[in-house]
Amino acid sequence: MAEIKSAIQLAMERTQGLVMDDKEKQSMARKELASSVVSIFRRYRENLADDVEAEAELDALKCDNETKKKIVLDLLGEEFESSGDISSFDRLFSFIRFVIDERSYRELKEIERSFADELEKEKSGIKGRILKDLSEAGIEGDSVEPNVEAWPKWLEASSEIRRSFRRQIDEWKNGIS
Repeated sequence: MAEIKSAIQLAMERTQGLVMDDKEKQSMARKELASSVVSIFRRYRENLADDVEAEAELDALKCDNETKKKIVLDLLGEEFESSGDISSFDRLFSFIRFVIDERSYRELKEIERSFADELEKEKSGIKGRILKDLSEAGIEGDSVEPNVEAWPKWLEASSEIRRSFRRQIDEWKNGIS
């Protein structure tokens, strides 16, 4: 009588001779390390770990400092893409501080300040233009407060400023890597 094998048994038989080469092992180890860094950052971002705990967890990772720094800096790019609010970068920049020197951190904070200033300047200019347009249409007064973020001109301008900020961040990352 024929033996009936489970799907797991069949899969085990088919993959029995397969092994990972060194390149695949390194890639897998780097992915696991990156996952650990993201996990540490998320706990830090949500205030589930303070500065001392987060830095200790990063230090405890089994890798060299350059690899750790590269993974944390890659996290900067990923978080930048997924976040629309500059105020959410405070915890990210504090986290990055654990793997870079003080001079590099000051440079990063200066880039952030220039980005925030540029956004505020553009927002103020667009708000002035909106108020002027509304006034010309007969809508004016102390209670008129336009929602600048909802206007297409703001969306376009802020996207351009974000692209510029991203380029500055990438240049900064290349300079310290």
